[in-house]
Amino acid sequence: MRGTCTARAYLFLKKTPLTVYLQRLSPITPLAPNYLQFSTMFRIISALRPDPRLLPATKPHACFSTLIVGAGVFGVSTALQLIRKYPNDTITLVDKSFSNKASASFDRSRAVRADYTNILYMEKTLEAVKLWKTDPLYRKFYHQSGLIWVDDKGIAKTILDNYRRLGADQKVRIASAAEVKGLYGGMFANADIEDDAEILVNENSGWLDAAKCLEATRTAAVNAGVECVEADVSTLAFDSTGGCIGIRTREQKLITADRIVLAIGAQLAKLLVDSDPDRIELHAGNRLIAAAITSTKIICSPEEAERFRGGPLFYHYGTRNSHG
Repeated sequence: MRGTCTARAYLFLKKTPLTVYLQRLSPITPLAPNYLQFSTMFRIISALRPDPRLLPATKPHACFSTLIVGAGVFGVSTALQLIRKYPNDTITLVDKSFSNKASASFDRSRAVRADYTNILYMEKTLEAVKLWKTDPLYRKFYHQSGLIWVDDKGIAKTILDNYRRLGADQKVRIASAAEVKGLYGGMFANADIEDDAEILVNENSGWLDAAKCLEATRTAAVNAGVECVEADVSTLAFDSTGGCIGIRTREQKLITADRIVLAIGAQLAKLLVDSDPDRIELHAGNRLIAAAITSTKIICSPEEAERFRGGPLFYHYGTRNSHG
């Protein structure tokens, strides 16, 4: 059993007077919604440099350079999607290491579920699940194992109501403790489940091999033309007007681009402060809060591993239990 909690954010740095607002982020690949658990499904956009492609005078064939800092799920997804949409653009992906096992995106498994009380999360994840099941790049990493969610706080009913509101075709229901203890060959027969708990059972949820999928997506991006640069980013780089033109590495190397995308999760707030301590309006402030919980792994015996191999995702929320 394991639990994870990570912060995710985008920051687009542009060149006009600074304004900051929140914009809904639609999943650009199925990778993004997978990491919505306990994260913020928004990108913070600072309008310091308008995208020339959005201006009326922009020519259809105009090409631009984009520098993406952070090669986790959001950074890699963004790089792949941009190079597919704009194959003549220069897309550069920068990270300290492309095999950083300490990063939140590098994990053996991650849940893929649309079971959210937030209906926006549910809607976007349902879109992504379609790609997990059908896209040649992703489907081999996806395993539809099902989900059991034990709850005594009304979460199950809210999730079920959301599915109904969206008209989603899901094999989801609320089951009793007695029924759940008999599912999956009696796998949960001895589970400590309250008799009055409301238990959500969703046969359409599942999990994916996160680390292998992330690597496969980065490889696809590189094959499509994305350049990967291993560098430890120290600060953002600004021109004389205060506009962001790129980043500086610890070795003081300057890397520039027309557009800068920061997809560095919990490191974002520190990078902004380090880049210009006196520029308060640039700082994340209370617009982004990094959060995390402990992650636990259990080493199973060969017999236990075989027994639980075909098991579902299992969540337990209640007065005596937390995320599982």
